[in-house]
Amino acid sequence: MNPQVKVTINAEVFIDGVQVPIDENSVTVTMDSELNETGFSSITADNKLTIKYRAPYGDFEYAFYAEDYKIILNLPHFNEWEVNEYNYVISIDSKSQQISYDYEYSYPEEETYKTITKTGKQTQPLQKENTISQYH
Repeated sequence: MNPQVKVTINAEVFIDGVQVPIDENSVTVTMDSELNETGFSSITADNKLTIKYRAPYGDFEYAFYAEDYKIILNLPHFNEWEVNEYNYVISIDSKSQQISYDYEYSYPEEETYKTITKTGKQTQPLQKENTISQYH
């Protein structure tokens, strides 16, 4: 792995129980300061989206399409030295009009640098544009 990779994001999307491909050409990344400060290592997608890059600190928005649904991940990167990993399994239920996501993310504790891992599940009403925010 590139030693300069500071953020890794993995996402899988299921619609009505069927895994759907993610088009890597639909992925956009924006942040609250200059994007040219980042250095992308890779963005790959097929059935699973993987984004790896080095980054300065700030709030990042990762947007991509899964069929007709837009998924937006709002994720922070608090320090240039911090190494973050985010893993999502996103499930869309078109009948009940719900989107749920299982998440696992890790980050270093600021004082000891010990890796903290958080997991959970969230459910919210389904929309054409769905935002997931994760802050530690």
